[in-house]
Amino acid sequence: MSRTDLRTNKLNFAAGFFAVLFGPLAQARVHIDFEPDPLPVVEITAVLPVGFEAREAADSGAANLLSDIFENGTVNRTRQQLLDAYGKYGASVDFAVSNQHSFLKLTFPVVEGTQYDGLVDLLSENWSSPRFDEESFRIARLKLESALKGSLDSDMGIGITAGRRLANRKIFGGFPVTLDALERLDLAKTRAIWDRDFKAAPDVWVGVVAPESSRALVKSLIAKVFQNQGKIREGRLLSPLAITPLKAKGLKAGAKTFLLVDKPGRNQAVVTVMSVSDRPLADAAEVAFQFANHILVDSGLGSVFGEEIRTRRGLAYSVGGVVRNYLGYPSLGLATNPLRTKADEALGVIAGLLKDSYETGDVFAKLPEDAWKRQWQSFTFGRILETSTPSGRLSERMSVVTGNLSRATYESDPTTWSVSRKEAAASVQSIWKKSALIASVLGDAQELRPLLEKHFPGWEIVTIPYADTLRDKAYE
Repeated sequence: MSRTDLRTNKLNFAAGFFAVLFGPLAQARVHIDFEPDPLPVVEITAVLPVGFEAREAADSGAANLLSDIFENGTVNRTRQQLLDAYGKYGASVDFAVSNQHSFLKLTFPVVEGTQYDGLVDLLSENWSSPRFDEESFRIARLKLESALKGSLDSDMGIGITAGRRLANRKIFGGFPVTLDALERLDLAKTRAIWDRDFKAAPDVWVGVVAPESSRALVKSLIAKVFQNQGKIREGRLLSPLAITPLKAKGLKAGAKTFLLVDKPGRNQAVVTVMSVSDRPLADAAEVAFQFANHILVDSGLGSVFGEEIRTRRGLAYSVGGVVRNYLGYPSLGLATNPLRTKADEALGVIAGLLKDSYETGDVFAKLPEDAWKRQWQSFTFGRILETSTPSGRLSERMSVVTGNLSRATYESDPTTWSVSRKEAAASVQSIWKKSALIASVLGDAQELRPLLEKHFPGWEIVTIPYADTLRDKAYE
């Protein structure tokens, strides 16, 4: 079971409101969740309630540069000197920025007789004074530009990201990262965002898997690195960190848009579909929602979509989900890569599957009883296995902290779960009905447009040359 696919955002909205009302300093806390493990390794993962979603167009892309800048050294150390310093402790450090959260991870072995004060000071230095100079900024921006341009070689990546960029811009009023955004960035703005949003993040959750004997060391390390966040609280945090909620102000329920990404000469016609909702998933619907998606697409080739599209008909090489929540809201859909020669049949099959699963729910009613039981066992046993290790249990609680899992579902026992066919169908039908739908197909536009008009009547079709998916004008 994929815990990151479960989502409830009601507490985020409330927490965000009170953070604005009383100010971030009054709410600042460092929450430490310690999971003992006898293995002599310390794994620390800090979660900050801030990501790369920009507040205004001029900020777009700045936060995406921060992980590279963080890893490029400090004010007093070059990148190589920083790596050598961490290497003395056998430590590895990683900093990653996602849409609404960021993750700082430190891993190192526990060696008897070793003094770790130097490692504490090193991570503190790395966090408090990254190497914000013109050369580090130039390299980070060049890497991001190369990654964006390199993504044009991934047909599946183009289809998925183009749909998300359109949803971000048109529905949430956001500012997706494009080549135009990179051209507007400068060092001063990037550093200001680091100081304003990351170093001064109001709350931090820190999950730790380590021997009990390392508890004091871990606490001193965290206290020094995140000294701006105030008091340390030890124990489980079973509510989301407060983030700035994004509202789907531009959403029109029932709107259907197909991005036709023109890239002639391909042997495959990549198709992606995602729904965009304007309301969080109710706690009571989480298990049914996730199980319904497990049946439809998330159980690999054994899923309904995988079985029909690849195994039975041989239309595509891969079939999978796109995203189970987007910017705090539940999402439905799939991604697949039908062969060019079978695009007509494939688009017809996809249209039929979307109708039978998300619109009418017929798929759930018609699923054979043995298949239903097999899927249920896979779903519940997967959840139990995932939480059988210290890292798995901590990861599950991190899902609560990031808002991807409700406290109610976390505290429930999978062996007591029960989902009927009617409940599974209703969990996805209610979301699909109230959502805007954004799909993409990549391939030869002249070949594909007539097929879209045939199999998806009533959808708005917008044609974009594939290189333009990296430019602002494609989403205006």
